[in-house]
Amino acid sequence: MHLQQDQTGIAQPETAVVSTASSSNIAAQILETVSPSGVTRRGIWMTPVGMARTYFEFTSRLRVLGMPFVHIAWGRNPVTGKLAVARGFIAIGQVAIGVISVGQLSVGFLSVGQLSLGLWGALGQAAIGFLAIGQLAVGLRAAIGMLAVAFHAVGMLTAGGTCVGGPSACTHAWNMERRDPVAVQDFKDTPFRPMKTNRRSQ
Repeated sequence: MHLQQDQTGIAQPETAVVSTASSSNIAAQILETVSPSGVTRRGIWMTPVGMARTYFEFTSRLRVLGMPFVHIAWGRNPVTGKLAVARGFIAIGQVAIGVISVGQLSVGFLSVGQLSLGLWGALGQAAIGFLAIGQLAVGLRAAIGMLAVAFHAVGMLTAGGTCVGGPSACTHAWNMERRDPVAVQDFKDTPFRPMKTNRRSQ
C-alpha cells in the first residue's frame, strides 16, 4: 500500500480491499484506507440471525514509546472473528489498553470505562486505581462513589480509613451516625481538598 499523489503533489488517501471472508453464515470484507495521518480499516458483516455488525480500526502513523499515539478499535474483525483490542498511547475501544485508555474494559495509567483499571486514575461504573471515581470505586489513596473503598472515601456506602457520607465501615467517619472530627481534619490533606498554607503563620 502507498499514498497516491495528485497533480499538486499532495498525498491522497488510497482505499483497497485487503481481505475477505465468506461461509454459509458470514460474508464480509475489510476496506483499508491509507492516509498521511494513519491507516483506517472498516468492515461490515452479517450475523447468522441477520443482524449487521460493523468493524472499525484506526492506527496513527505517529508513534510514542514504540506504540501508536492513537489506536481506535471497535467491533469484531469479520475475517478473523476476534474482538478488536485498542493498544496505544491513547487507546479507545471496547477493550482499550494504553497510557490513556477509554473503553468498556479500560486499562491504563489514566483510565475511563465501564470497568476501569487505572494505575493512577480511574473513572467508570466500576473503577479501581490510585484515585478512583465510580458507582463502585476502589482506590488506594482516595475514592468517590456510591460504594467507595479507600484510605479516604466519599460515598453513600464507604469503607476504609477516613470516610464522609452514608453508612460506613471506617476508622474515622463523618455521617449521620458518627461525627468524628478526625475524619474532617484528615480530608484537609487529601486529593479532594489539598491543605492550604496559612501565610500569616510563616
